[in-house]
Amino acid sequence: MIQANGDSVFRLTFRIDSGAQAALRGDVRAQGGPAVNLSSARVRLMDQGGQVIAAFLATPDPNGAEVSVSFDETRDLPAGQYTLEADAGTAIDATVPPNGSGSASFDARVDLSRRQCPADFNGDGVVDSQDFYDFLNEFFAYRSRADFNNDGVVNSQDFFDFLTAFFAGCP
Repeated sequence: MIQANGDSVFRLTFRIDSGAQAALRGDVRAQGGPAVNLSSARVRLMDQGGQVIAAFLATPDPNGAEVSVSFDETRDLPAGQYTLEADAGTAIDATVPPNGSGSASFDARVDLSRRQCPADFNGDGVVDSQDFYDFLNEFFAYRSRADFNNDGVVNSQDFFDFLTAFFAGCP
């Protein structure tokens, strides 16, 4: 039995110098022809420590047919370095005539913009108590998203800066 595995990986690394809203959009597709045992596709957004922030997965097709994953998500990202990684692959059994073939395609886009209203912590378009609770949850867990002033550390200054923005509201 002759088997071959093929994988294609796309990586886009980008840096945000101050907090921004990131819109992630795109498609990843893996397509297998005859004798393809499995095709897979996935997309991951990771922080500089390799922690997965968002993941989009295609359900593998055991018959090797085309699989794809589309993603369209907007989220607030604190300052830092990020990697958008997409991979697609096929597993081919070359003993089954006709011999297998596979392909992968990627289309990804990251649009960055300043947050419209910093006090709208959860990005739902309204400044309300849920923003306050969401910030507190991130703050007490010492997650980088609670680095409200983007100075690289989560501390009491972030809490006071968020309170100031929260009570100021949005224009």
